[in-house]
This record gives sequence, structure tokens and C-alpha cells, in this order.
Amino acid sequence: MYWLGQQLMYVVYAATILNLFAVFAAISDMLLTNYRYSTLSISYVDRRHSISYKLFSLFTLSSILLLALSFALRSLITGKPAFTNQYEFSISLAFCLLLANVFLYLKGYPKLLNASLSLLSLIVLVYSSFLNSLPTPAPPALQNNTMLLLHVTSALVAYSTLLCSALSTLLKYLCKFLWRDQYSLLIDRTESISYNTAGIAFLALGATLLFGSMWASIAWGYYWNWDPKETSTLATWLSIGAYLHTRRDQGKLKSRGDLFILVSLLLAGLTFTGNYFFESLHSYGGLQ
Repeated sequence: MYWLGQQLMYVVYAATILNLFAVFAAISDMLLTNYRYSTLSISYVDRRHSISYKLFSLFTLSSILLLALSFALRSLITGKPAFTNQYEFSISLAFCLLLANVFLYLKGYPKLLNASLSLLSLIVLVYSSFLNSLPTPAPPALQNNTMLLLHVTSALVAYSTLLCSALSTLLKYLCKFLWRDQYSLLIDRTESISYNTAGIAFLALGATLLFGSMWASIAWGYYWNWDPKETSTLATWLSIGAYLHTRRDQGKLKSRGDLFILVSLLLAGLTFTGNYFFESLHSYGGLQ
């Protein structure tokens, strides 16, 4: 079984290569039409007859299936959900980003967003290739499989949707810079995606904090300890809340609200990489 665990990294390598092909297919789909119109969404009926669309779907779905296989086998080998270290979390995060990308693609959202999400998931997979991929025994604090599944799954939903929201916001400003206000529909679509996915991220991250507090009480005997990861997660949650609040304002605050989602992204990055810099009770989830 341990030998099988060693071979699982090749499954992830294959998923990474397929994801790379999906990036090329998404870019091709974006550029096959006139450049200035290629970022606009078109209907699912039109897209499904495109060769590049079919290739994107094939490569992305194949990558998703391979990552799901890797997760299932790692969970079987270790006897716990495969969420316990930085490598496993990275693989699962890429999986969630790919799922979100497929959903947005089928809904006919802007092609530029699809290409960017494909590239982002590829970056996460490449990052994971530099981490230790061998399955490791669960430390005592992680032997509650129910809380592990609830806490980390909610975190994955939160951070994948936060990445979608922040990416949509950045693309909105890119579109404004390239085409000014000529494509207001595209800008409205990116704003809508950013707001809706931020709402999901806010709820999911709130659940992450709740389940994490419950789990901390079980494992360590207290609900909160101002641990670096706990603190940065709370700060991220508050920043997303500030973004949602300012976006509902009709005055000057609305135009400045995008800053909060970008701050949330930076804080989430600090949470994700914090074990490189800070001593933490969550150090077992870092560089193992």
C-alpha cells in the first residue's frame, strides 16, 4: 500500500499535464474569434460545437478525474480524508478550482476568466510538485475524521471561491484598462461573479472558523488561541465581509470596495503559506 502511495504522485503529474493542455485549449477558444470579442461570453449551444471547447472539456474533466482518483486512493491508504498536509490541501484546492472553472464555462461566463482559472489551477498543481507527496500517518490532533472533513472541506470551498472572486475583480480592471467602458456587459458579468463568489466564500469561511473552533475544543481543550492561522483566517473573513458590505453601498464606498477583496486574497495567501514563516499549532499542515 505504501508503494502505491508513492506512485500516486505520477497520477497528479498526469493531471498537471492535462491541465496544461486545458490552458492551451482555453486560450485557443478565446482567440479563435476576433480578439476584442473573444473575452465575451457566448451561449453553451455555440460553444459545444467548437473543437477548442471540446478539447478544454476533455482535458479539464480528465484532470478532475485523476485528482479525484488520487484523493480516493490516498484516503484509502492513510485511513483518513487526504487533507492533512500542504501537498494534499494544494491538490484538493486545484481540484476545486477546476470544478468551478467547468461550472463557469458551461454557464457561458467570459472566456478570459476560464483561461485564467485554468492557469491558476495549473500554478497550484506545479507548486504541489515541490512538496513532499508521500502519504504520512495522521498526527493525534487530526484523528477526528468527521471534523477533518467538515473543517477542511469548508476551507477549500472558501478559498477556491475567494480566488474566483479576486480573479474576477482583477479581470474587470484589466478589461477597463484595455477597452475602457466599451464592453459594459463584460464588466458587469465580472462584477457579478466577484460579488456572488465572495458571498459563498464568506459563508464557507465562517463555517471553517466554526468547525475549527469546535475541533480545537476537542483536540486542544480550548476554542480559540490566536494562533497565526486562526488569526489570519479571521482577518480574511472580516475583509470579505467588508467587501460585501461596501458593494451594497451606492456611494463612494462601492467603488473602493474592490480593495477589500484583494486584501482578502493577500490574507488568504498568508494563511496558506504561514507555516513557512510562523510557528503554529497547525504546523503539521505545512511542509510535510
